[in-house]
Amino acid sequence: MAFLIFLYSMMILFSGILLFPMKRSMLSFLDAVSDAILVYVMGVMQAAPFKNQLFPVWALMLVSFRSSINALSSYGTYFELRNALKLLAVAYLNITHGSKLWHVPFWLFWSLLALKCCYRILARHVASQSLWSGRSSELLQEYMGANGKESNFNPERCNPETMEGYKYFVYGESQKSRKKGHSLSVKDLRPLVTLDKIWQCDDGMLVSSIRRQGKDLSLSFALSRLLRCRLEGAKLHADTVSMTRKLISKRILAEDPEDEQFGIRILELDVEFLRDSLHTSYPMVFCSGFLSLSFTILVCLVKLLVAHWLYKDISKVYSLDLLLSYKDLNKQGLGLYIDETRITTASLTSVITLEIWEILTYFISNWTKLLAMCKFVNCRNRCLKFVLNMLFRFHYILNLPKGFLILSMEWHTTNLMRLFRLFSTMFKWEMTLFIEARHLNARAADYAKARVIQALRTMDLEGHPLSKDLPSPRISVKAERYWLASVADIPRCSRVILVWHIATCLCEIKFANDSGTGLTWMSGAPFLVDQKGPTGELHKAHTVANYLSQYCLHLLVSKPKLLPEAILVSKKTLQDTIQCAHEMLKGCGSFQIMYDKLMEEPQKAPDTHDINLSGNILQQGAIMANALIKKDETCRWVILAEVWAHLIVHIAPSSKIEAHAEDLKSGSEFITVIWALFSHCGIEKSELWQQKKGAESGNSTSGLANQSSNVADTHVQEASPDSGMS
Repeated sequence: MAFLIFLYSMMILFSGILLFPMKRSMLSFLDAVSDAILVYVMGVMQAAPFKNQLFPVWALMLVSFRSSINALSSYGTYFELRNALKLLAVAYLNITHGSKLWHVPFWLFWSLLALKCCYRILARHVASQSLWSGRSSELLQEYMGANGKESNFNPERCNPETMEGYKYFVYGESQKSRKKGHSLSVKDLRPLVTLDKIWQCDDGMLVSSIRRQGKDLSLSFALSRLLRCRLEGAKLHADTVSMTRKLISKRILAEDPEDEQFGIRILELDVEFLRDSLHTSYPMVFCSGFLSLSFTILVCLVKLLVAHWLYKDISKVYSLDLLLSYKDLNKQGLGLYIDETRITTASLTSVITLEIWEILTYFISNWTKLLAMCKFVNCRNRCLKFVLNMLFRFHYILNLPKGFLILSMEWHTTNLMRLFRLFSTMFKWEMTLFIEARHLNARAADYAKARVIQALRTMDLEGHPLSKDLPSPRISVKAERYWLASVADIPRCSRVILVWHIATCLCEIKFANDSGTGLTWMSGAPFLVDQKGPTGELHKAHTVANYLSQYCLHLLVSKPKLLPEAILVSKKTLQDTIQCAHEMLKGCGSFQIMYDKLMEEPQKAPDTHDINLSGNILQQGAIMANALIKKDETCRWVILAEVWAHLIVHIAPSSKIEAHAEDLKSGSEFITVIWALFSHCGIEKSELWQQKKGAESGNSTSGLANQSSNVADTHVQEASPDSGMS
C-alpha cells in the first residue's frame, strides 16, 4: 500500500507540476502499473482470511487518490468507468468487511466519488458540444470564414494599440449563438465578450497592473482559438491572417521599454491555452463558466468535510487511550493497532491535501482569471473587482513550487550526467561533445528569448515562405559569410545544427582555455566557463549562443518531429555524425585533446576571406570554428549568438501542426512558441530548407550519405572581401 501511494505521488508530481520530454510515456507506464497494483491490493483485502474493518477505508482512500491524479489531465470516459468499477469493488468490500461505527461518513465519501465520476463524464460531453470549447473552431469558421461579414475583419480599420476592430471571440458564445441547419451563426455581437471590448475597458475600478494582465490573458486566449482552428482544419477569411499579422508586427513584436517580456509572454500564454484546451481538464471544469467551476470546487469542499468527519469517527475507535484500556491487548497487538492508525491518518491526510491543492489549482488558474475578467467587462461591480484583485495578486502561490521543482529536477539531472560521464565507457567523451546538460538559469533563458525576439523583429512577416537572408545590416556585416557558408548548396536542418553546434563547442573550449579553466576532465556544468566571468555584451552573447546551441541539439536528439525535415533524415544524420565522432575522437580523454584533434586539419584552411566547408560534419564544424576563432572574443560570440537566433527562427516555421499539438502533452517547447507566431502570420516554411531543382528529396533515403561521416565536400567561396570580416 505504501508503494502504491508512492507511485500515485510520482504521478501527481509528473502530471501537475513537472514538464519533461518523457512525461507522457512515464505517466502511461505508471498508470498501468498503479492500476494493476490497486486491483491486486483490493483483491488481497477481499480474500484475506481475517476481517479488518479499516480495509474498506484504505481501499476508498486509494481510489480517491487515483481519481485526484487526473484532476488536471484530460480525463476520459474510459478512465472514469474504470474508477466506477473500483468503487463498486470498494462498496462490496465495505459490505463484507466494513464497520458500522463510521457507516455514514464512509458512504457519503463513496457517493461523492461516484458523483464526481458521473459528473466528469457529463462535463466532457458538455465541453465537446460547447461553442466556447469543443465547437469553437466550427463557430469561428462561420464567423470569420469566407462567408462571414466583411465588417468583422477589415485590416484597414484595425488598431493593434487599442485593439479597435479586433472582434475576436473570447467568451460568451454559448449563450448568444444559435444553430441554423447544419451551421452555426452569431445573432448579435453586442452581448459577447470580444477582444476589443476587453482592451478598451479602462474602468478605474481595477488597478492598472491587473487590467493589463487581464488584457494579456484575453489576447493570448483569442490567439489560441485561432491556432486551434488551424489544428482542426477550419478555414478562415484571408483578411483574418492580415489582421493577425498586423497585430503580431505592430503590437506583440513591438519594442516596449516598460515591459520587455510582453511579446514572448503573450506567445507563451497562447501556446499554454492551446495545451490546456487539448490535454487538460480545464475545458471540462469551465464548460459552463463559473457554474461548472463552482460545482467542482463545491464537491471538493464537501469531500474535505466528509474526510474530516470520517477521520474523527475512526479516531474515536482507534484512540490510544482507548486501546490501552484493553487489558488483554499485548504489545504486538498494540503495535499493530498503532500502525493501522498511522496508515489511516496518512491516507486521509494525503486525500485532504490533494483536495486542497486541486481547489487552489482551479481557483488561481489563468482560466479563472480570464473568466472573471470577461464577467467584469459585461457586468462591472465591486464583487467582481474583489475577485479579480484576489486572483491576480495571489497567482504566484502556484507558480513558485513549479519553478523550484523544475530547477531541482534539472540540478539532479546534471549530477546524474556527471556520474554517467565518470563511470561509463570511453564512448562518453565523444557523446559529451554533442549532449550537454540543460540546467540553465532563468536569466540565460531570458537573454535567449530576447535575442530571438530581436531576430523576429527584423524578419519580413509578409513574405511566404520566410526569407533566408539575414535582414539586419548590423548582423550582415559580421555574420553573413559564416551564415552563407553553412547553408550553401542543399542545406539540411540537421546538418546545419550539427555544424554550428560543433563550432560553438570548439569556440567554448577555446574560450575556457583562454580563461584559465582546466580542461583535463569532462565538466558536468552546462557551460565550461563560469557565467560570472564574462561581463557586458560578451556575457550575454556567450550565454545566448550556448543556450540556443544546446537547445537546438536537444530538438535534434529528442524532438526531431518538430524540425522542418523528415524524421528519418534527422536521425540518420545524427547517427552518422556520432559514429564519425566515435572513430575520429577515439582515445580522447579530455576536452583539450578533442579540441587539438579537431583543429589540426582546419589550420590548412584558405585565407581569411574565404570559408571552405569540406569533409564530414565534424570537419566542417571545425573549419567554421577556426574561422571564428580568428575574430576577437566579443565579435566571435556576437556572431554565434546572432546566427543561432536566426537559425532557430528558420527552424520554427512548418506545417507539422499535429506534431506540435501532440508534443504539448509533455509541456510547451520554445520552438512551438515561435512556430505559433509564424502560424498566425500564415508562414509555414522557410526558404532556407527549400530544395533546389535536381536536388535529392528530403524524404528519401538516397542522398543521406552526403550527410553521413563520409559526407561529400562542400565549397563556398566569398568573392568580395569587403562583405566578410568586420
